[in-house]
Amino acid sequence: MRISTLAAVLTVVAGTMLASAPARAQGWSSRYPVCLQIYGPDQYRECRYTSIEQCQAAASGRPGDCQANPFIAETVAPDAPPPPPRRPRRSY
Repeated sequence: MRISTLAAVLTVVAGTMLASAPARAQGWSSRYPVCLQIYGPDQYRECRYTSIEQCQAAASGRPGDCQANPFIAETVAPDAPPPPPRRPRRSY
């Protein structure tokens, strides 16, 4: 009796842990630097445009606007100084 109760509890705990695991992250491509943000009851973002003009053509007549893709790391200001060079690791 104790073993079956323990097995049932462990099954519930394992199921709860698997169900509450974090979802996989969306893989955003750096090939698409422009996103279309759609507004309304079901808001979403389409990051599949290569230029603002292409995004604006797709946004025509829709409640949304075009913006830079926030998911890519190409957001360094053009006048920012370059990062310092990395020192090589020492081998012991």
